Amino acid sequence: MRVPAIVENSTHAYCIAPRSYYWRQTHVEISLNAEDYTDDERIYQYYKPPIIYDVRPREGPIEGGTNVVITGSSFEKTKTILCSFGGVEVPGKYLNSQEILCVAPKYPSA
Repeated sequence: MRVPAIVENSTHAYCIAPRSYYWRQTHVEISLNAEDYTDDERIYQYYKPPIIYDVRPREGPIEGGTNVVITGSSFEKTKTILCSFGGVEVPGKYLNSQEILCVAPKYPSA
């Protein structure tokens, strides 16, 4: 499927990936004249967005340090898993496709 690209400069362009109803990989190529395309075979990976069902425990001390298990679906083992507690991001650990472990941060003082 063709989508428009925005060329920012001689080395950078971007576009919005079209919707896919399938979890798959696809090649991404670019054309500057709508006829000749690159042939670099770069891969773009579509994935199912994760869904959170529950968080346990649901509360902890303001000092942080509580192990929090997030349960849901479609979790992927990636290099960068982050959990956000009120806008404070902390690294997460992949346990399986239905569980992520994060350590609650210290609550910011008011």
